[in-house]
Amino acid sequence: MPGYTPFLKFKQNEISAMAEFANARDDDVIPFFDVPRPKDMSAVDILDRLRIGVKQIEKQWSKSSFYIDNFDLDDSIQLNGAPQYQYILDAVKHLNAIPVVALNRDASHNGAALSFAKNSGRELAIRLTQEDIESYKLTKPSIDALWLQIENIEPQEIHLIVDFRVISSDLEKLKGVALNFITAFSGDFFVNKIVFAGSSIPPVITSILSTNSSVSIERQEWHLWKRIEGLLPESVAPKCGFGDYGLVSPDYSDLELEVWLVQGVAAPKVFYTYDTKHFVVRGGAFKTHPSGYGQYFDIADALVAKPFFRSFTYSFGEEYIFERSVLAPVRAKRGGSPSSWLKAALVTHITFVVDSL
Repeated sequence: MPGYTPFLKFKQNEISAMAEFANARDDDVIPFFDVPRPKDMSAVDILDRLRIGVKQIEKQWSKSSFYIDNFDLDDSIQLNGAPQYQYILDAVKHLNAIPVVALNRDASHNGAALSFAKNSGRELAIRLTQEDIESYKLTKPSIDALWLQIENIEPQEIHLIVDFRVISSDLEKLKGVALNFITAFSGDFFVNKIVFAGSSIPPVITSILSTNSSVSIERQEWHLWKRIEGLLPESVAPKCGFGDYGLVSPDYSDLELEVWLVQGVAAPKVFYTYDTKHFVVRGGAFKTHPSGYGQYFDIADALVAKPFFRSFTYSFGEEYIFERSVLAPVRAKRGGSPSSWLKAALVTHITFVVDSL
């Protein structure tokens, strides 16, 4: 059965989290990176995001495989005069990138992905959303047309990504939709790997908790996967695997972050994954809280006191949290930043999910 596929943003801290995990573990985890939506949807900002991400990949993930897509972007925006996805793929052509085709994208998107897969001789991924899988009968003609193009390039492998994004619908209904689609699809098309992915994290954190509070939320994507996994046809089950969006909402964009910073209400928030849940803790606004960024020390204390907190030896993330807690022999001098905490928490999440599969 395929391993875990974390869906991450093509950003420094999330790439670094994957590298920290890989440095400690031998598990075969292939991340799926989406180039993040910048605060201004302009070519200049997209190019800047891409440049930073590529530099980080070259530094920490140069020999390992990863998927890359531009789902979050307006792909009609050209980059330096070239079609957007073509430019993105050209920027990572010296790396082990896996291109992604999809339905209902800009006309140039699939052509760029197919050309890249043909020239690289590598794998090719097909990304379908919940809307795409709701009716196999309606979607099949589009898949048929795409499949003819795929067969012409003879990729090394074909991977199907079923992306539910933020899961808000009834799990039983989604399970039925997914199983019906996969059963019908597998009867007509062959793929080497199938990934079911989703998230329970909304784009705006205030919808699940206020400042200076904490809450545990169920990981609906995990529950959905377990329901699907147990009912997959025997011919399909061995090639199916689980994916999620780590600790960042699929609908995250730098625009929301910019608004929070301008309004002066940005506050520390930390996710910690355990059992079938995310524990989420949020402090007060950095700008007005007496402790400011020092609130991360209090968050570390709260986490290490929880019965579900794992040993500081479990991963880079647990060690990072422990070192900022009252339990550390010598407490870290600085509490950290949103970026460093996301990296640490993401390492704990990836490690825990891999161990849970």
